[in-house]
Amino acid sequence: MSGMVEDGVLSQDEIHVLLHTEDPLIVAVWATWCEPCLPGLFRLSRERSASFSAIPILALAVQDSGDQELYTQARQMLSREFYMARLQPAEEQELFRRLDAGPLVVPTYLLFHRRDGTNSGFEIFRGEQGLENMLNNLKRTEP
Repeated sequence: MSGMVEDGVLSQDEIHVLLHTEDPLIVAVWATWCEPCLPGLFRLSRERSASFSAIPILALAVQDSGDQELYTQARQMLSREFYMARLQPAEEQELFRRLDAGPLVVPTYLLFHRRDGTNSGFEIFRGEQGLENMLNNLKRTEP
């Protein structure tokens, strides 16, 4: 996955393309100041590897306090498993306004189902979630 983007971080245009593909997608919304967020991302990575799931995961850093070092460490450790992106406050507000996914708390997980290229067809999981729970919800919605 990390070979798609030179430094492991997606641009705003690449995020837009990823959110509008027809394939299922998990967006893990996190922040460097959020104590359970980073351990949750690592758990999600382990669960994904153990389940051999091919569903792509976008780790989206929001509401950031500017802890560049922690973000860089997370990106270095997770970019082989996840797409990584960091939003500025204005970009964050615009994205979640378009998705109608507020109010935003972290961690939050957005599970996008197979869809027709629109932003419809997603579920919001607020707080800690296991990959198995999200994949079970995805299976229940498949035709």
